[in-house]
Amino acid sequence: MNILGRELEKQARDRKGQPILIDGESVTYGELLVQRLITGSIETGDSSLLRLVFSYAEGLPAQKIEARFVEEQRPDFSRLSNQELKQALALAEKANGEGALPGDD
Repeated sequence: MNILGRELEKQARDRKGQPILIDGESVTYGELLVQRLITGSIETGDSSLLRLVFSYAEGLPAQKIEARFVEEQRPDFSRLSNQELKQALALAEKANGEGALPGDD
């Protein structure tokens, strides 16, 4: 169990160190959190946060993510002159619909 889980299982206490009671019974921080989420959702009429929190608490379904490494040959610009680099940059900007850089006259 992680730190958050252990903290949520502890008995909830107020600023003075007294147990927090709901309906005459002491509650854990986890129970208090759920109570406040439910109350807040009812008061605001917005259940999206409540749904999200419970989805995480119940465990969202596992999602598979496929990652592939694609080795791509990259052009070697180190051999180009400054003039050739400027021309390549201008062509790339033109292809992207961008104008010239400020100060390039």
